[in-house]
Amino acid sequence: EFKQFEIDGKERYESLLQQQAQAREELAAAEAMLPDEVRPTYDRLVKTHGPEGLASVVGKSCQQCRANITEQQLLNLQRGHYFICPTCGRALYPAE
Repeated sequence: EFKQFEIDGKERYESLLQQQAQAREELAAAEAMLPDEVRPTYDRLVKTHGPEGLASVVGKSCQQCRANITEQQLLNLQRGHYFICPTCGRALYPAE
């Protein structure tokens, strides 16, 4: 049983490494599409907060700090505009 566990663990580890490499490639491609005026702010957020530099918006609430945003801010997000939460400072994106 232990030998089979080791084999399964090794296969899972290799699969996770492949998924990680693919995710990094997709992230690099998405970051390359950022507009020049947004890039410095995005870089600062990622450097400061790491993966937590982005927060989704569900309903009208930032899922990082639970602060509400206005209806107009939500509409701008849904139209693809860049917006930072005024409370926690994370870049917001619509989850829906």
